[in-house]
Amino acid sequence: MADYQIFMDATADCSTELLHRYPSVKNIPMQVEIGGRSYLYGPGGDITVEQFYTLQKQGNYATTSQITPQAYRDTFEPVLKEGKDLLYVCFTSGLSGSYQSAQLAVNELKELYPQRKIYCIDSLCASVGGGFLVCETARKQAEGMSIDDLAQWVISHRLLVCHWFTVDVFDHLRHGGTGLRGYGCGRHSSAD
Repeated sequence: MADYQIFMDATADCSTELLHRYPSVKNIPMQVEIGGRSYLYGPGGDITVEQFYTLQKQGNYATTSQITPQAYRDTFEPVLKEGKDLLYVCFTSGLSGSYQSAQLAVNELKELYPQRKIYCIDSLCASVGGGFLVCETARKQAEGMSIDDLAQWVISHRLLVCHWFTVDVFDHLRHGGTGLRGYGCGRHSSAD
């Protein structure tokens, strides 16, 4: 049994079934609002992927909120109390402030648990790219890689993940707060 816990968040788009193959990985659900109602999205949340996309197809736009420092603390602290270290592979800071929230919680927890190793790594990945990185992280852990070596492995390999995605329309991305302007989405050049 590994002496450290791997965490990811719902933005890695890993299904509950996939996570069963990697029991050393725990998911942190993310808050979404759809039609004026709040949900926790992702494995361990209160809305399934199927329900989420059914609501989207019905024209209900989802907006997301970054995970709060308190939510991170509530998630991480029980693991630290058990005497385990932790490694969190976070959603890219390029699309969310969750990484900064996680850093606030981690800095506080490092003071409370100075004997524990706590790594919070900006994956620089989104969606299944992040999921792929987390799955590879879990495989490396199962092969016996130490938490220190694994943290370095994630940092050195995070830019090697290729991301490709397509969308039918940009409406849901615009309403979801994905920061499209920074990535050139939804704009047309003069050559269009």
